[in-house]
Amino acid sequence: MNLKYLKFLVIFMGVLIVLGVIILIIGIYDKIKVSNQTNSKKQENNIIVSKPSDMELISYNILDKYIVINYENNSQVKIIILDLSIGNKIKEIDVLK
Repeated sequence: MNLKYLKFLVIFMGVLIVLGVIILIIGIYDKIKVSNQTNSKKQENNIIVSKPSDMELISYNILDKYIVINYENNSQVKIIILDLSIGNKIKEIDVLK
């Protein structure tokens, strides 16, 4: 009688080990799949600003989530304000000399 229980326990534990390994493999596969999705969806947070023609960069200031860029030439000063959080131009101001 004890031998039957022992055989049952050994078979039951073997099934549990196989199920555990299968669940572990599925978990690792899901982790790799999620990791690849987040890596492929990374966005570059680069903001590209082209310099106005015939103007020189005078200065720039970063204030919280804004950047203020000053350009100058012989006849005018141009001030460009960009929002760093969304990367859009908020305002462009031309000041004549």
